[in-house]
Amino acid sequence: MTTPSLGKMWRAVKARPVRISLSLPALCALVLLALGLFAGAGMILRQYPHVAENRDRVKILEKRIGLQQELICVQRAHIQKFARRMNEVNEELTTLYEFEKNIRSVTKMIQPAGKSHNVGGPMPMELSPDLPLTLTHGNLIREMNDTSEELLAAARVQEDSFSSLLKRIDAKRDFLACKPSLMPVDGDFTSGFGFRTSPFTGLREFHRGLDICAPSGTPVTASANGKVTFVGRKMGLGKVIVIDHGYGMVTRYGHLSAFCVKQGDTVERGQIVGRVGNTGRSTGPHLHYEVHINGIPINPAKYITAG
Repeated sequence: MTTPSLGKMWRAVKARPVRISLSLPALCALVLLALGLFAGAGMILRQYPHVAENRDRVKILEKRIGLQQELICVQRAHIQKFARRMNEVNEELTTLYEFEKNIRSVTKMIQPAGKSHNVGGPMPMELSPDLPLTLTHGNLIREMNDTSEELLAAARVQEDSFSSLLKRIDAKRDFLACKPSLMPVDGDFTSGFGFRTSPFTGLREFHRGLDICAPSGTPVTASANGKVTFVGRKMGLGKVIVIDHGYGMVTRYGHLSAFCVKQGDTVERGQIVGRVGNTGRSTGPHLHYEVHINGIPINPAKYITAG
């Protein structure tokens, strides 16, 4: 018996028709499935343009969001920089406050009692700007707003305090400029302030100034800033110049040989006002120099600090 070959068997199988038998319900289900697939495909095809459009919109929105995030990072970086600058201003105000305290200490211009609030201002707390740029900076912004108000208040108080200090310094400088501390003539002391034996009567008398010996014609200078209130002769002192320096301080220059100023003139410390002479009751050329405080003669030697 001869066995058929595999090729012949395959050709025989292909030549046979394939029959598929389906029940009516299965056929209906198959038809409905096909219709559903066709309907779904149609809906997808109809929605495709909208999907593509939405996809483009999503890309645009993503790009905008990226730009906004970059802008937010830049803004947060500026916020941090501004916070650091506010800290620097705070430190500068603190330095000025300490500087003012040192000036008041050196010049002995301590603020009067009850006005201590005018010396510097309350310094705000230091900010913490070194936050990651990805974090929300809402708290830092609120702190910066509060700190800016405090810095403004402290700056105003410090300005008022410095203004007050400058006024007091100007007043002190004016007082020192009017204080009769300059030696009025280059010469030697021959008679001091206080009781002495009179060279004319031999009796004990009170000498109300200093006698400074110098050649006739030697320049006599104002010992401080002031205004000339008298130029003329007085009994015993001969030719005299009287200068009012303010603050109750007055100086007198007697036995002059000449005047270099007139009544009403304003003079400055070191300005020549007259010349040494021998007028009035005098034993020789010299300057009689007096200092009066509130009408009372004071030892001029206590005020002379410069030659």
